[in-house]
Amino acid sequence: MPEKTQAWILWVDSDIWIPEGTAPLIVDAIRWAETHQAGIVANYKMANGESVLMTSREPHLNRHYTAEEVLGLPDYTEIGMAGLGFAYLPQPLDYQFHADALGEDIHFWWDYPDLHIYFAKRIHLGHKKIVMLT
Repeated sequence: MPEKTQAWILWVDSDIWIPEGTAPLIVDAIRWAETHQAGIVANYKMANGESVLMTSREPHLNRHYTAEEVLGLPDYTEIGMAGLGFAYLPQPLDYQFHADALGEDIHFWWDYPDLHIYFAKRIHLGHKKIVMLT
């Protein structure tokens, strides 16, 4: 039996709020991802209010989708990359996490340029950044 090189992983950051009634939509998106062998992400607003969805993995072409653009995207549109606050994807088991200012999300997508991801539009999430003052 060949050695397993990846596993389906559900990433959910601790500051993501999943509204009541969203579970069936998440289940549908997970089924879609596995059927299509492609990752899915859901949108949420970053601390600065921008969408977490990005148009490209190329640094000189990359920008966040505007709120108006997100509204116009069909369900399961392929996107460039996104924050990993909520994602379901086949993750390589040998992935090495990065701890720097660029961000884990960007490193992940740059490290795996052939991993296609799609926007699960029907999943609506909240995002609550908490800043600790000491």
